[in-house]
Amino acid sequence: MKMKLFYFLCMFPEIVCMLCGCSQEEKPMKVTPNISLNKTDSMIMLDVYDKTGGGVYWGESWDRRDYHTWTDVKTEEIDGEYRIVNIQISPFAIGSLPATIGELAELRILYLNGNIVGGLPSAIANLTKLEVLSVTATALGGEIPKEIGELEKLKRLYLINNGMTGEVPVELGQLPSLLLIDLSHNHFYGTVPLTLLENKNREVTLNYNDFTVLPWDSWLDDKFIIPSIQYNRLLGKVPENVRNTEKWKHNKWLVDMQQEGYGYIE
Repeated sequence: MKMKLFYFLCMFPEIVCMLCGCSQEEKPMKVTPNISLNKTDSMIMLDVYDKTGGGVYWGESWDRRDYHTWTDVKTEEIDGEYRIVNIQISPFAIGSLPATIGELAELRILYLNGNIVGGLPSAIANLTKLEVLSVTATALGGEIPKEIGELEKLKRLYLINNGMTGEVPVELGQLPSLLLIDLSHNHFYGTVPLTLLENKNREVTLNYNDFTVLPWDSWLDDKFIIPSIQYNRLLGKVPENVRNTEKWKHNKWLVDMQQEGYGYIE
């Protein structure tokens, strides 16, 4: 029994020291650094919160002093501090999107819905790491800012069921990473830019707008895709060289249904 106790104490010298009153060399305690939210991100998020209604519109759990309570805001540790990378603005939000949103340097995903008015600020072009931009079912109006063509990492763009108008900027189609564009249920008009259609891996949906021209070149050149563009204002007689293509025969259903009084004649 004594031998067993001896071996046990040899394995745990700290216990021997406690019993004998001796001291061991003190070792430094490992301390986990206190990581906090980037101050700029914090101030900007509070500005967005205030400009889009704040209070009950974002939920009663919100505490301005504690970012852990900020529902629909996701952070990620980057270079020793937390940065905001994902925001989903409440569907009950009311107000406008401030230009300061463009200062969230690490933002990758932005979902915007609710009773948001005004326009899409051109400062959104400063979100150089943005991969997903979704603006759906809002009262947002105005045009797509041409500066959006600077978002080289943007992969998916949803501008659906808003009050947006104007011609679609050619710069949008020049984004190298953009694989999905849905501009349905707005008031975009004019000619569909061929730049939107030059990526064979891209999906483009333009239904329920006021586009009047889909260039015939999009049917004659295989480098272009055909978008879903129903219930617009396409009009005119289909040229014979377009009618005779396999592309027309297989894809004309994408343009068949137009607004009343409009449509192609074969």
